[in-house]
Amino acid sequence: MRKAKQFVEKETESNCPIYRYRYLLQWAANYLRPVNTPGWYQDMFTGIREDQWAADFSNLTCTIHAEGSQQVASLTDELRVTYCFRDPIARAFSHAKFHQRFAGRSSDLGALGTDELRALLLSPNILPQSQTETHVETLVSALGEERVRLIQCEDMWTDPEMTTENICTFLGIPPLEGDIPLEPVNVGPEASMTPELEAVFRDVFGPFAEANARIREKYAHLMIS
Repeated sequence: MRKAKQFVEKETESNCPIYRYRYLLQWAANYLRPVNTPGWYQDMFTGIREDQWAADFSNLTCTIHAEGSQQVASLTDELRVTYCFRDPIARAFSHAKFHQRFAGRSSDLGALGTDELRALLLSPNILPQSQTETHVETLVSALGEERVRLIQCEDMWTDPEMTTENICTFLGIPPLEGDIPLEPVNVGPEASMTPELEAVFRDVFGPFAEANARIREKYAHLMIS
């Protein structure tokens, strides 16, 4: 409900044409249906042209199990997937703040007790997205190496032009023209990583750094950042 409301409010702040307003309301209505409704996912892309690529960005996509990934892979040969990963401690810190805000709770992680914070970090809301090694192996197994590319988030920030050019090559489309906007989007709540918080995050997510390094080494040929 919150997401649909925010989407419609944000997109209709200006005086858009009536057909655009009708489209936005219809999209929100489709989105609010149960996700197991036949055609629910396809309807999220209503209006996409035949010559247009449709991109879906979500940190939940990586948690699709192996059987589900194989089903997705069978839908179309045109599917391409990029998996973007970053330092696991920084990722989890950002994710936890976002999750708390999205759930309507305070994003001040320092206000949580140690046990409460650990329970949050180990919950299905936060932990699974850090399991990069498992996710990449699942994607490569289901889609094949030719349809998967990996992006190191920190490398992308350092050289976004190269990353974008390599994504275009991967998709088989012409390079983007013009400058790439570098302003941050979807910025999370401001907060500092205190020594107390860092100790908990490092204990939970530190081991995932070694897993990320293994993936970078094993699939160096798939890295495009």
